[in-house]
Amino acid sequence: MEAKEQVKVRFFGVDINDVKFNCHQFFDGKAEIISQIETGIYYPPETKREFKILMKMRIEVRESFVLEIQGIGSFSIDEDINDEIKKSIINKNCTAMMFPYMRSFISTFSSACGNVLGNIVLPVQYFMGDLIELTEKPSSDKPNIDKSNIQEPNLLSKI
Repeated sequence: MEAKEQVKVRFFGVDINDVKFNCHQFFDGKAEIISQIETGIYYPPETKREFKILMKMRIEVRESFVLEIQGIGSFSIDEDINDEIKKSIINKNCTAMMFPYMRSFISTFSSACGNVLGNIVLPVQYFMGDLIELTEKPSSDKPNIDKSNIQEPNLLSKI
């Protein structure tokens, strides 16, 4: 039996660089949690091995709260693999490696909010399709998440 050497993907971690939380009323844990995830990839022009994955998540319960976070995962991959295999690994595996860090942040953040949120644990996600290729280096200066339906908080009236 012949063994093939696996493609080497290195994961250097996730930096959470943007968090927005807006609470309209305490979450009782009964309403539906709506989650949206946007992902993109950035290849720095100076290297073909390293890349960044940008993941933006929006967690919302209508009439209760909106939590938006943005994380940037840092990766590198062997240069000597063909583009089709590289693309497949990046689109499926790298987003799957990054998601638990984002999920854990949401769980820890929601727990730290006490009775306002309780502990929110998102289900495991499966990623399919191609990542959107970003032409500019990801930063927290340019969020793409639609904020048109966010209302101003009025927690004092709920106490």
